[in-house]
Amino acid sequence: MDVSFKTRKLERILAKKEKILTTWGHQAGLKVMQRLKELEAAPNLFCLTKRKSLHFHLLKGDRSGTYAINVWRGLRMVFEPNHNPPPRLEDGSIDLSRVTCITILEVGNYHGKQKKNTN
Repeated sequence: MDVSFKTRKLERILAKKEKILTTWGHQAGLKVMQRLKELEAAPNLFCLTKRKSLHFHLLKGDRSGTYAINVWRGLRMVFEPNHNPPPRLEDGSIDLSRVTCITILEVGNYHGKQKKNTN
Protein backbone atom coordinates (compact mmCIF):
# COMPACT_ATOMS: atom_id res chain seq x y z
CA MET A 1 0.00 0.00 0.00
CA ASP A 2 1.13 3.53 -0.67
CA VAL A 3 1.59 5.32 2.68
CA SER A 4 1.89 9.09 3.09
CA PHE A 5 1.86 11.30 6.18
CA LYS A 6 -0.29 14.22 7.31
CA THR A 7 2.71 16.31 8.36
CA ARG A 8 6.40 16.53 7.55
CA LYS A 9 7.10 16.19 11.28
CA LEU A 10 5.33 12.84 11.42
CA GLU A 11 7.04 11.71 8.23
CA ARG A 12 10.48 12.61 9.63
CA ILE A 13 9.81 10.74 12.88
CA LEU A 14 8.51 7.61 11.15
CA ALA A 15 11.39 7.58 8.64
CA LYS A 16 14.11 6.83 11.20
CA LYS A 17 14.34 4.01 13.70
CA GLU A 18 16.15 6.11 16.30
CA LYS A 19 13.48 8.84 16.15
CA ILE A 20 10.71 6.26 16.52
CA LEU A 21 12.42 4.69 19.55
CA THR A 22 13.07 8.10 21.12
CA THR A 23 9.47 9.22 20.59
CA TRP A 24 7.65 6.11 21.87
CA GLY A 25 10.27 4.11 23.77
CA HIS A 26 11.84 0.80 22.83
CA GLN A 27 8.93 -1.67 22.99
CA ALA A 28 6.26 0.65 21.62
CA GLY A 29 8.69 1.97 19.02
CA LEU A 30 9.39 -1.52 17.71
CA LYS A 31 5.63 -2.06 17.36
CA VAL A 32 5.24 1.27 15.54
CA MET A 33 7.87 0.12 13.03
CA GLN A 34 6.18 -3.26 12.68
CA ARG A 35 2.76 -1.70 12.05
CA LEU A 36 4.19 0.69 9.48
CA LYS A 37 5.77 -2.24 7.62
CA GLU A 38 2.48 -4.15 7.78
CA LEU A 39 0.61 -1.19 6.28
CA GLU A 40 3.17 -0.81 3.50
CA ALA A 41 3.10 -4.55 2.74
CA ALA A 42 -0.70 -4.83 2.59
CA PRO A 43 -2.17 -4.62 -0.92
CA ASN A 44 -5.29 -2.86 0.43
CA LEU A 45 -7.09 -1.95 3.65
CA PHE A 46 -9.43 -4.94 3.51
CA CYS A 47 -6.47 -7.26 4.17
CA LEU A 48 -5.94 -5.56 7.53
CA THR A 49 -9.48 -6.39 8.69
CA LYS A 50 -8.54 -10.09 8.71
CA ARG A 51 -5.77 -9.60 11.29
CA LYS A 52 -7.50 -9.64 14.68
CA SER A 53 -4.37 -8.47 16.52
CA LEU A 54 -4.53 -5.12 14.69
CA HIS A 55 -8.07 -4.40 15.90
CA PHE A 56 -8.71 -2.47 12.68
CA HIS A 57 -11.67 -0.17 13.24
CA LEU A 58 -13.52 2.81 11.82
CA LEU A 59 -13.52 5.83 14.10
CA LYS A 60 -16.61 7.91 14.88
CA GLY A 61 -17.55 11.41 15.99
CA ASP A 62 -14.99 14.08 15.23
CA ARG A 63 -12.75 11.36 13.77
CA SER A 64 -15.42 10.08 11.38
CA GLY A 65 -13.99 8.76 8.13
CA THR A 66 -10.70 7.71 9.69
CA TYR A 67 -9.48 4.29 10.76
CA ALA A 68 -7.17 3.05 13.49
CA ILE A 69 -5.12 -0.01 14.33
CA ASN A 70 -3.66 -1.02 17.66
CA VAL A 71 0.06 -0.52 18.05
CA TRP A 72 1.02 -1.04 21.68
CA ARG A 73 -1.24 -0.93 24.72
CA GLY A 74 -3.25 2.32 24.25
CA LEU A 75 -1.16 3.51 21.33
CA ARG A 76 -3.02 3.63 18.00
CA MET A 77 -2.06 4.48 14.44
CA VAL A 78 -4.78 6.63 12.83
CA PHE A 79 -5.10 6.99 9.06
CA GLU A 80 -7.51 7.80 6.27
CA PRO A 81 -7.90 6.68 2.66
CA ASN A 82 -5.89 8.86 0.30
CA HIS A 83 -8.15 8.59 -2.76
CA ASN A 84 -10.14 11.44 -4.27
CA PRO A 85 -12.92 10.43 -4.16
CA PRO A 86 -12.61 7.39 -1.90
CA PRO A 87 -13.85 4.16 -3.54
CA ARG A 88 -17.36 3.36 -2.31
CA LEU A 89 -19.68 0.39 -2.16
CA GLU A 90 -23.32 0.59 -3.23
CA ASP A 91 -24.38 1.31 0.37
CA GLY A 92 -22.08 4.38 0.47
CA SER A 93 -19.45 2.88 2.76
CA ILE A 94 -15.76 2.82 1.80
CA ASP A 95 -14.72 -0.14 -0.34
CA LEU A 96 -11.71 -1.22 1.71
CA SER A 97 -10.63 -3.73 -0.94
CA ARG A 98 -9.98 -0.81 -3.33
CA VAL A 99 -8.17 1.46 -0.86
CA THR A 100 -4.51 1.18 -1.81
CA CYS A 101 -3.30 4.60 -0.63
CA ILE A 102 -3.55 5.96 2.90
CA THR A 103 -2.38 8.98 4.86
CA ILE A 104 -1.22 8.41 8.43
CA LEU A 105 -2.68 11.20 10.54
CA GLU A 106 -1.19 10.41 13.93
CA VAL A 107 0.28 7.81 16.22
CA GLY A 108 -0.96 8.29 19.75
CA ASN A 109 -3.29 7.41 22.57
CA TYR A 110 -6.61 9.11 21.96
CA HIS A 111 -8.42 7.27 24.79
CA GLY A 112 -6.72 8.21 27.98
CA LYS A 113 -3.50 9.69 29.11
CA GLN A 114 -1.75 11.33 26.22
CA LYS A 115 1.65 9.79 25.75
CA LYS A 116 3.42 11.62 22.88
CA ASN A 117 0.80 12.11 20.21
CA THR A 118 2.35 12.96 16.86
CA ASN A 119 0.04 14.77 14.54
